[in-house]
Amino acid sequence: MARKGIFSASLERTLSGGEDKHEAPSPAPSSPAAAPKSGSPTVRRFRETYDDLRNQTIQEIDVDLIGQSKYQDRFDVSAEIDTLVESIRESGQQVPVLLRAAASGSGFEYEPVYGRRRIAACRILGIPVKAYIGELDDNALVVAQGLENAERLENSYIEKSAFITQLLDSGMKTGMIERALNIPKGEVSRMAKVIREIPSELIDAIGPAHGIGRRPWGELAKITADVEICQVKRAVEALPEELDSPGRFNTVLQGLKRGSELAPSKPKKLSVAKGQVELSPSTRGISIKVKDKSDAAFIKWLQHEAEKLYWQWKSGNE
Repeated sequence: MARKGIFSASLERTLSGGEDKHEAPSPAPSSPAAAPKSGSPTVRRFRETYDDLRNQTIQEIDVDLIGQSKYQDRFDVSAEIDTLVESIRESGQQVPVLLRAAASGSGFEYEPVYGRRRIAACRILGIPVKAYIGELDDNALVVAQGLENAERLENSYIEKSAFITQLLDSGMKTGMIERALNIPKGEVSRMAKVIREIPSELIDAIGPAHGIGRRPWGELAKITADVEICQVKRAVEALPEELDSPGRFNTVLQGLKRGSELAPSKPKKLSVAKGQVELSPSTRGISIKVKDKSDAAFIKWLQHEAEKLYWQWKSGNE
């Protein structure tokens, strides 16, 4: 069902500071002054831009003039796009996209703020895209993308996590992201941790995995933090091509879980000599530390005695 204007009533409530997400949809306010002000300066600024955009004439923009978004909020805009293409072919593009001027030197006139799938569909059909053109800074762009995605519910947990990590890496503050995307306090760091702990090639192989939420992805992140990278590569190579994205996720999770259970556990640190010496063993080496600097000579003694100690051990194990 097509929405009226740029956003539906639920986005109106978010922009105006409303918090009751279970409230029945209500008509958009007749004037900006009728809505209470949001406590976030960024959301307030975007509200002003939004009000201006509602009064603009929708433009038809050649898709060849539109480049890539600065921040990618989904993995593959062309995935499962056939239904959208047919809808636009039959009924036309009902909901305009939002564009802003592209960065200097990009080779394009515009970049998407939101509506990348609609742009991709219009590209396939070979028709111009209906769009609003706005002057938005990066913070307002994030507000716009976040509100649009919250309304359309198309982004998966891992896509949102990747989007948030891009924002953090660009220097955007955690508090700004929480307010702009309406994310609970502390969740931004948890979502970014998932992205940073799971190898990128594994995320690429799995895809968006719609329906797979925070707990399963968190479990996969913990497992990949403890397994060898070769196990991850084998898991990627063994994925059947016919599986959909959620199926690939479940296959990888179960496979790596079995592998981690069979793999020998990592050696634990040992404390000897009443805590004066700490041993950190691995499968192929050991790190030895002394607690007091006055015992540093013990390390030199070990180096001197290493050959004797080795042959002593060797003779006792033959």
